[in-house]
Amino acid sequence: MKNKKTEIIVLETTQKKEYVKYYPNSISLKQMQDIVGGSIELLYVHDDIFMVLNEEGLIRNLKVNQLANQYLKKNMPKMAHLYQIVGDVFLIQNKFLN
Repeated sequence: MKNKKTEIIVLETTQKKEYVKYYPNSISLKQMQDIVGGSIELLYVHDDIFMVLNEEGLIRNLKVNQLANQYLKKNMPKMAHLYQIVGDVFLIQNKFLN
């Protein structure tokens, strides 16, 4: 039986394009926190996809994430005006969060 490989799409504030990162099995809470730089918050964006972000990003004055805001505007336009995504984030399918 093959191991489950977890795939995430990382959207960093310092990059002009997202990139894919793989984990041999599941991604741990610690690994998620390392990517976003702190405690995580989940934001449902569409089709069983969640955006994982730093829950204290606005309080900590993290840099605006243009890639993440563009993604949100494209996939959840009604929600996009309610959120300002800051800091590094990643996208993950719900099935990999279990």
